[in-house]
Amino acid sequence: MKTCHWKSSVKFADHVKLAPRYQKHDTLILYQLRQIRSKFDASSAYNLVRTSGPLTQSHLCYPFTVFTIADYDQINNPAAILFRLVALQTLKLGSNAGLPKETVERLASKATGKMKRAFDEILLACNNTTIIPILNNEHLAKPLATMADLLAPTIVTANKLVSNFILQEFTRNT
Repeated sequence: MKTCHWKSSVKFADHVKLAPRYQKHDTLILYQLRQIRSKFDASSAYNLVRTSGPLTQSHLCYPFTVFTIADYDQINNPAAILFRLVALQTLKLGSNAGLPKETVERLASKATGKMKRAFDEILLACNNTTIIPILNNEHLAKPLATMADLLAPTIVTANKLVSNFILQEFTRNT
């Protein structure tokens, strides 16, 4: 990544960090995160590494990841919402990032099947706390990896649409 892009990413991350609350336009930074399916407890998972080019600046051309799949067709999947929160909290608070247990409980109440079991695993492991730490928390990372695997088919479907938008952009501009 070029230094100018890196500095721009850091500057924008600082803006999100200082923002008193999250706003929809602030979440566009999430599209700079790469797709991962494990290691959610590592700070390197939240490095801003993606950028768009002049032909793919539209948000329709941004590939979906576990952190952005909640944007796809206004998906109301509790795990997708949790991943968005994990990313936003980590970008905003860095090593102090945490999830309010109450929020995780509320999302867990909407989950079913394997997704519900993954939420329950998080809540069981973090039983005695009101804030669940994100970084360096293996008890959170393992269930998040399970959730990422369960979201994978939805991400693949969403990204087929994205690839069509990208193809249209290149076809129109050539």
